[in-house]
Amino acid sequence: MKPRHAFTATALIYAAALAYVLLRWDAIPDPVATHIGISGEPDAWRPKTFWSVTAVTWIGVAVSLAIALCMPPVTLADARREVPPTSTIPYSASAARRTQVLTEQTNEMLGFVLVATAVLLAMLQVMIVFPEQIPFWLFGVLFVAYMAAVIWVTARLLRRGKQLQTEIAADTDEQRRIALLNLKVSGMGTYREPEDPMAACVLPTAPDKVQINTAHPLAKGSLVRLAAGVSLPIVAIALIIVLI
Repeated sequence: MKPRHAFTATALIYAAALAYVLLRWDAIPDPVATHIGISGEPDAWRPKTFWSVTAVTWIGVAVSLAIALCMPPVTLADARREVPPTSTIPYSASAARRTQVLTEQTNEMLGFVLVATAVLLAMLQVMIVFPEQIPFWLFGVLFVAYMAAVIWVTARLLRRGKQLQTEIAADTDEQRRIALLNLKVSGMGTYREPEDPMAACVLPTAPDKVQINTAHPLAKGSLVRLAAGVSLPIVAIALIIVLI
């Protein structure tokens, strides 16, 4: 799923869940359940407030924002900067194409995860507030289906991505880059080369891994976004716990 479509669908799903809960505010008990145990019965309650009722929605929004922040910018592929005239590391059209293919495939996969996660957490929001409407077993079935769908979509896109990568012939500049940069498949996925005009590249021998040049400004920004995405849900959950 294209990122812009995923963002729109995700926003509509959370908005619909929030609107449903608020429109039925008078039907929500006080105190309100905030957790459902493994038995399917609520086992934790809080006084009925806006934050205690809608906490799951805001946790979902934070998780979705985290997923969105983890999407690599497609501009990594063609981000070309000026380097010293003495640099011997060339820009490669085939290397840029590899990065574009992988980032597009990654974003399509994360777009699907974004929407599927929003559906799952919106259902959880309604189930916690109105447990009689969505039985616990149904949510369990939905969770299993969610995990299976994510695994299937990821595997399908990885296969498709590897196929597309094999169709890209390495040009002379890409071959020179590989020799000069001496990138390792088993590395951490980052390297630092101030004289490299490219922000990232994908090795033909590792078509499912982006190598990020941390000396490139755009690449640095993408790593900061990734770090923010990883930490955002933890911060959001901590704030919600404080608020409710």
